[in-house]
Amino acid sequence: MKKIFQDILKILNFKKVELSYRRIFFCENIYIYNYIKNYIDKKNSCVVSYGDLKIRKNNYIFFYNNFFLEFFFYVLKIKFFYSSTPSLGKNICKKSIFKNTKYIYLQHSPVGLINAYSDNAFQNFDVVQTINKYQVNDMIKLNEHYNKNIKIFRSKCNYLKNIYIKTFDKYDLLIAPTWDTNFYENDFFFNLVDELKKNNINYLLRPHPMSIKKKEIDLELIKNKQINFDNSINLNLYPFKNLISDWSGIIFEFFYLKKRKPILIETKEKKVNKSNIFSENISFEKIMRPKISTILKKNEIFKIIKILEHPEEDYNTEKYEIFF
Repeated sequence: MKKIFQDILKILNFKKVELSYRRIFFCENIYIYNYIKNYIDKKNSCVVSYGDLKIRKNNYIFFYNNFFLEFFFYVLKIKFFYSSTPSLGKNICKKSIFKNTKYIYLQHSPVGLINAYSDNAFQNFDVVQTINKYQVNDMIKLNEHYNKNIKIFRSKCNYLKNIYIKTFDKYDLLIAPTWDTNFYENDFFFNLVDELKKNNINYLLRPHPMSIKKKEIDLELIKNKQINFDNSINLNLYPFKNLISDWSGIIFEFFYLKKRKPILIETKEKKVNKSNIFSENISFEKIMRPKISTILKKNEIFKIIKILEHPEEDYNTEKYEIFF
């Protein structure tokens, strides 16, 4: 009961000062906060989240209960609402009943906006940020198909410096596949780990939270097999000499920061958008993966070991400009 009264009191106190704010930022978790915090103006902006993200700022408010957070969104009167969480109105993030708030989506990844997101991911936003020409083209397609007039603004990303701290190599390898692929099937992953151990390669596994939720991988089994893993919210890419992944957006960030080609395992393409409307769409990821990485089949683990011993560097800065 105490938390319920605290949430109610937060709404009442906020309404007293609401008009002093021009912008509000919704942060789904601390990971998203690190991506968008540079956009937040301390003078006339505030930050809201579900659950305490331990952000010690006067302009931060959080709710314990989903009901009160949704009610807070429904009665919002602030002019600009920023979020890096897609599917506005289809999840906990609701649109205000007063209809005078503009909803702006901020990118936290360079991946394409069609295959990697659900069918309705951007339809309820007024403005969508894009950080490469492929995202621009995707938004044009979405506007045309759904007869929308969502404004598209192109800008360079400025979030990488917020989430990655430059430091020396500490690990030989980071293993970080995305979810909804077949990366973990047929014991490929466990065979890979066995070979890494045999060759004294220092590695760290970072399973995607959705892989754990969807039971693509069992954390208890990982622990029992004494596999080194990290499932914390924040992870610094700089300490890793190389990366093994599949269709994750992390491959572009690694290539950009480390100037080394990651190793990608040939798996089925991740397609969150299950609609057949854009079935012929060639994703940004599919276009760029061969250009910035080495793609190997699951039965080529021996090649992985050789590449890890001599990582392939690539200083072609024109490639970096394409996706950031």
